[in-house]
Amino acid sequence: VPSSVASATLKITDSTGKTVRTIDLGSQKAGNASFIWDGKNDAGETVPAGTYTFGATSTIDGQSVALITNLPATVNSVTISQTGGELMLNLAGLGSVALSKVQTIGM
Repeated sequence: VPSSVASATLKITDSTGKTVRTIDLGSQKAGNASFIWDGKNDAGETVPAGTYTFGATSTIDGQSVALITNLPATVNSVTISQTGGELMLNLAGLGSVALSKVQTIGM
């Protein structure tokens, strides 16, 4: 969260883009904010296994703003390109991500 906000909202969508859960995160101070999703939809039903994405928004200076979101993951392996490309982290269940995209390592 770039600055303190009166409210933030998290939306979780399924692989078709349908919103399955909306979570009111309430007011947030500047910095990182944590959340836990229990795997249920807005009706309280457990959703089936699958690929889900999440995004957070807030209103800042009267404008709806998408907030930067991050996800913890386990690194299964590291790939070093033979052509001098970027170091890639191979994440459990998520695929590969460039090291330059990682914001925090460790707990």
